[in-house]
Amino acid sequence: MDHQVFAQLLGNYGEFFGALAVVATLFYLSVQIRQSTLSSRSTFQFQAQTEFTRMHEQILTNPDAARILALCRRQELPEDLSPEDLEGVEAYSNATLNTYASMAIMHNNKQIDDATYELYCEDFQRFIVKKRPGMLPICREHMVSFGPWATEQKIFKPLFDEFGGPG
Repeated sequence: MDHQVFAQLLGNYGEFFGALAVVATLFYLSVQIRQSTLSSRSTFQFQAQTEFTRMHEQILTNPDAARILALCRRQELPEDLSPEDLEGVEAYSNATLNTYASMAIMHNNKQIDDATYELYCEDFQRFIVKKRPGMLPICREHMVSFGPWATEQKIFKPLFDEFGGPG
């Protein structure tokens, strides 16, 4: 076998093993990206749960916050609501909406999965729209600051259904 044929044979083997190395590297990278994506999703979901937990801990440990939540549970806010209590209801409403808006943004960015987002959508319907009707007019007013984006989010659909559209 002459040197030229031998060199060509070695070159063919080199190309073959090089192609195998590229395929193996791509497979390894795809596994790493998938694991990184799952890890990121878990982190975002944990952060979301932490935010909800933080809000509930404030209510459990602060009588003023618990009173504000009790006001939100009324069908309508009392006419003679003190400015401080009204400010508390507005702050709670805005914090709640911002937290749910974060869930919608995370879902839109594929940072939380569809099943988790569906749970948040059901949660918004069950615990905000149905159990805190006193805060709904304030929530609706706050939604205007979110712009048209809010009306496109499934999570806020019950709020708009309740009041017949945005704005």
